[in-house]
Amino acid sequence: MDNTLNFLKSFPFLTPEEISTFTNKLKLKHFKKNDYLIKEGELCNEICFMESGSARSFHYSNDKEVTNWFVFKNMPLTSYFSFVTRSPCKESIQFLEDTSLYAIDYQNIQLLYQEFHGIERLGREIAEFYFIWQEERTLSLQSLSAKERYKKLMIQESHLLQMVSLGQIASYLGITQESLSRIRKNIQ
Repeated sequence: MDNTLNFLKSFPFLTPEEISTFTNKLKLKHFKKNDYLIKEGELCNEICFMESGSARSFHYSNDKEVTNWFVFKNMPLTSYFSFVTRSPCKESIQFLEDTSLYAIDYQNIQLLYQEFHGIERLGREIAEFYFIWQEERTLSLQSLSAKERYKKLMIQESHLLQMVSLGQIASYLGITQESLSRIRKNIQ
């Protein structure tokens, strides 16, 4: 639980009591590479905190797999839209390697939000993180060229280049694998 505790302790407004109460509600789960946390069409009922491993979110568009995002240890993981709206997922979340995480279900997090101001604030800050990240991603896809998006990935998320397939990187960047190969050849 070290990584999850460190994540929680990075929020200075959380009291030791809030951290203890929160962690007592968490359930440890283990997944193998290629297992799914959730599949498109299912209801997401948990927010998870990655202890180790990695995952990706994807959906299908015109029968092609499109990677939405990647998550690594020390990060929260959920299908946020489904979790908040209580509606079916529009994405699938699959593990890229053997992964351990701690999960808290919707009902327990709602009870903790009502009881503890710090935990409610934690939920708000996670929501703000997701919103900012999504807005930055949308603007990048809409305003940067494919080459600029790849260069940005090389600077900000270079670890992805060693961890995931070129096909997943291409779909994450919104380009074909052939276009990615041409861009990589011109940059290197």
